[in-house]
Amino acid sequence: MLAEAALISAGPLRRRWLLGTGWFIAKEGIMTWLKLISIAGSALFILWILYNGMDSGWAGTGPEIVSYVAIMALLALNIVLMSRGLLAQRRGTGGSGGSDLAVIDQY
Repeated sequence: MLAEAALISAGPLRRRWLLGTGWFIAKEGIMTWLKLISIAGSALFILWILYNGMDSGWAGTGPEIVSYVAIMALLALNIVLMSRGLLAQRRGTGGSGGSDLAVIDQY
């Protein structure tokens, strides 16, 4: 990206190009941290629901207990899906299911 910026004459266009490429690079890090924070928040919320349920002796009506279990299941699904996205991003597939790797292997 710096080589491409070197081809642009100095001035506002070059600054916009460099700011855009800087945002492109920073955006990936920001999204990774947001995913990690979301995973941690979901895990803490599951633990909080479990703690409150055990503390109350799982008292409540049938629909309340079902809703607690459903919320915990959805949060667990959120954790699984977000962590799969992080693993795909870490492997370099970009979440495309490995199709990027097939293109690289052809050369």
